[in-house]
Amino acid sequence: VLAAVAVVMGRPRLHALIPAVIAVGVGLVIASLGTVTGANINPARAFGPALLSGEYTHLGTYLLSPLVAGLLTGLAHRTLRTGRPAPAQPATT
Repeated sequence: VLAAVAVVMGRPRLHALIPAVIAVGVGLVIASLGTVTGANINPARAFGPALLSGEYTHLGTYLLSPLVAGLLTGLAHRTLRTGRPAPAQPATT
């Protein structure tokens, strides 16, 4: 959803579509993951009930998905902006 909004925000003539892009994106996420997650797409909202109930089945998905999505979105942005894959960064210690 954030990647789609970022694409629309990058084009001033499409700014009026931002609410629709958010609504459609959230709707698609709920429709695709609703049966697995109970239509819950908020990591903070998922953590409390999991902690209190002791049911951690999908908690890893909630906690890791935003990190992975952010990484993939950043890599896609860099690739699309430069036309080539992002260079590997040397490890610093």
